Amino acid sequence: MVKITTFHDRPVRHVRYMPDGTVILKLYERRANGRARYLRVSLAQWLVGRGVYFVDSHASRRAQARQFARRRTA
Repeated sequence: MVKITTFHDRPVRHVRYMPDGTVILKLYERRANGRARYLRVSLAQWLVGRGVYFVDSHASRRAQARQFARRRTA
């Protein structure tokens, strides 16, 4: 069982809390050029929009995020 943290149903790879009260979210999603996609949101937005989902898999975390994305769109 693996825990995947999400922000408005978008899997989040890493969370960085900034001193100015914002949060930088690194998503599992990639841009067309292959670079990571980031969001900068307020701490209040992060706390309201986050969720935790459990995925039962022995696959890599990236594969689990893709599986999670397929489940959300199905």
